[in-house]
Amino acid sequence: MARPSGPAVRDLTDGDRGWLAEVVTAAWGLPVVSLSGAHDVPRLPGLVADQEPGGTRLGVLTYRVQAGGLEVVTLNSLAEGRGTGTALLAEAQRRARRAGQRLWLTTGNDNIRAIGFYQRRGMDIVAVHRDFADEVRKIKPWLPAGSGGGIAFRHAIELEYPEPGAQ
Repeated sequence: MARPSGPAVRDLTDGDRGWLAEVVTAAWGLPVVSLSGAHDVPRLPGLVADQEPGGTRLGVLTYRVQAGGLEVVTLNSLAEGRGTGTALLAEAQRRARRAGQRLWLTTGNDNIRAIGFYQRRGMDIVAVHRDFADEVRKIKPWLPAGSGGGIAFRHAIELEYPEPGAQ
């Protein structure tokens, strides 16, 4: 039996922005804080994974482009185990490589599932930004201490794809 193809990935449109705000607010609240600052995510460019062209939205990735490369600001999969996050990340990587840019992101030290997800897709941990949670809590004082599993959110883990051809 043939395996169904992965989700269709397209550019985020203005018609998706209200939905994006709902998804991100439910996951983390707004604004989203990364090493590059606090972001009003619904204003960022992004990618949407649909079940099929014009079908149900399965996930979304937002990013920003700067001198340091293409930073993935958010990645939300609403249909785990269907290749949604993988398809979104792969398209972001293609775009970054095509533009000759580094693709990077950060996640909390407590987000063990995300760290494993990114590493399984070829990303490397390149830095640990100690006590980053203190900076996030200056903007979002209501932020919980951890994502569960008994690990407190304290640090930001920075990951990136290695340069093409690097070992």
